[in-house]
Formats: sequence, C-alpha cells, structure tokens
Amino acid sequence: MNGESKFKRLLKSRKFWAAVISIVSVLGAYYTDQSASLDVGKIVDAIVTIGAVYIGSVALEDGLSKSFLIDKAREEDVNWNS
Repeated sequence: MNGESKFKRLLKSRKFWAAVISIVSVLGAYYTDQSASLDVGKIVDAIVTIGAVYIGSVALEDGLSKSFLIDKAREEDVNWNS
C-alpha cells in the first residue's frame, strides 16, 4: 500500500476525525474560558489522553484484523488439506 492511499484512509477514518474534533474542542474551551478554570497542564493531559486513545484504538483494530486474516488463512488451509 502506498503512502497516498494510507493518507486517504486516514482522512476517511472516523477515529481520526473524532480525535481532531476532540483536540479542537479542548483548545476552543481553553481559549474561550473566561474564568480561566482550565490551565495548560489540563490541556496537555487532555490532548495526550486523546492521542493515546486514538493510537491504541488503531493498533487494536490493526492487530485484530491481522489476527482475523491469520485465522481465516488457517481455516482455508485446513479445508484445503482435508
């Protein structure tokens, strides 16, 4: 798979856009908060958490899809040898 199609897949990913919207929302809340109840530490924590959840969910999805493909290949191999 070339780089362009990976980039296109990223742009079509709901997880990616959910992460982007979350980060924009956190930054928007920070810049519009008149009471200054949000400090920079909370903003950094929120963005790091969003990033970790996004990375973890993509890794889990990739791992499970590969596991599914391996199991499917094994089933086909067993059926072929039978």
